[in-house]
Amino acid sequence: MNSIHSLFVVALGFLAVSGFLGGVPRAEAQGSLLPPGPPGPVMKTLDQIEPRRPISSLPFRISAPGSYYLTADLTGATAQHGIIVEADDVTVDLNGFTLRGITGSSSGIACPLPQRNLRVMNGAISQWGNHGIDAAVAVSSRFERLSVSANGARGLLAGSQAMVDSCEAADNGDNGIQTGHDSIVRNSRASQNRGSGIVVNLGGNVIESTAQGNHVDGMAAEGGSRIAGSISRQNARHGLSGTTNLIVSAFTAQDNAGRGISLGDGAKISGASVAANGDAGIHVERAAQIADCTSRSNAGDGIRTGPSSVVAGSVAQGNQGRGIAAGGGSSVVGCQSVGNSGLGVQVEHTARVRDCTVQANALGGIVVGEASAVRDCSVLDNGGDGIRVSTACLVVGNHCHGNDNVIDSAGIHATGTKNQIRDNSVTSNVRGISLDADGNFVARNLASNNTLNYRRTPNQTMGNVLTELNDLTASEAWANFAF
Repeated sequence: MNSIHSLFVVALGFLAVSGFLGGVPRAEAQGSLLPPGPPGPVMKTLDQIEPRRPISSLPFRISAPGSYYLTADLTGATAQHGIIVEADDVTVDLNGFTLRGITGSSSGIACPLPQRNLRVMNGAISQWGNHGIDAAVAVSSRFERLSVSANGARGLLAGSQAMVDSCEAADNGDNGIQTGHDSIVRNSRASQNRGSGIVVNLGGNVIESTAQGNHVDGMAAEGGSRIAGSISRQNARHGLSGTTNLIVSAFTAQDNAGRGISLGDGAKISGASVAANGDAGIHVERAAQIADCTSRSNAGDGIRTGPSSVVAGSVAQGNQGRGIAAGGGSSVVGCQSVGNSGLGVQVEHTARVRDCTVQANALGGIVVGEASAVRDCSVLDNGGDGIRVSTACLVVGNHCHGNDNVIDSAGIHATGTKNQIRDNSVTSNVRGISLDADGNFVARNLASNNTLNYRRTPNQTMGNVLTELNDLTASEAWANFAF
């Protein structure tokens, strides 16, 4: 019995094991376990870690595109350039180091051919016998975070379509930074250079930069350039000089030995502040537009323009010459001219002066030439005539008070004929309205407290002078008053 039981248990165990093994799938044939070839490299090459090419000695010639960098401060040699670039698409990273020249050396970096896309950045270039950087014939170059100083000629000389960004040029033997046409100088500074500080050619831009203490002009620009948000101080000639069609905005010119701003035809200047310059604060030629500017304490005129110009919303104060002076056909609108040593506003023939305040100028208020118009101005406490016109002028709606520092000064003074003088108020002047010649039209003016209210020659077209309103009748619509 026991034997039979034991055989039965063994049989069941065998069946169970067989069933389990039968449920396991059979292994299929696999591919080769050998590698297809020798093992590949597992470490990066030196070129992959630092793909740039080192510059460890001078002179160094670059004849292939690529990126190059300094490994240490490097010193040049007599009659040699430091780095010579003869390829397009080159970047030179000074890597925080200095390229230093010696007596008789050439330029620190030279690009003698019209290469494109040169980029130089991050370091100093100093004491080279010629230029710090000479890239005058290069195109579309970029210069960033550089200090160029104490070089024998120009500090940084760039070609057309260049970008100069965050650079400093100091103590160079000629201009500090100079670019070709259609270039930009931005966030840069030029100081104590023996030429001008920053010079841009046709269509250039100078943005948020500073020029100080240079031996010629602080900044100079050719036609069609734009100067914005920049400062020019204590330069030996003008703060900013330029040719035609310049656009200047938010510019400060202070303590320059010449003019603050000196530009040619077609200039547009807005938001400028010029002060304490050795000549005129702002001087521009014909067809200029000057808006919202302030010119104070300059040794010459505050604002001076050529013919066919517009001066609007501007202030001229405390200048040693005239406050505002403009050529024929110009307009002066909404301006203040106060406390100048010459005339407050002087404009030649066919002028338009409107809505201005002209006060306390030593030699008189407003003086205009033939066929001009003066409207709605306040002319107060000037040392000569308040308003002086010549022939065929229109003087309407002005208030002239206290112009009495000269024995024969008048609130309104017409030296010629065919003038229309009407609807003005003249008070507390030596003379109220003074007419030197026959043939003027004078009506509806109010004169009070003048030493002589109306001085005139006999043959005027002039409303009667009344002293009381009760005297006014329908037939006296053109009457003048004295009270």
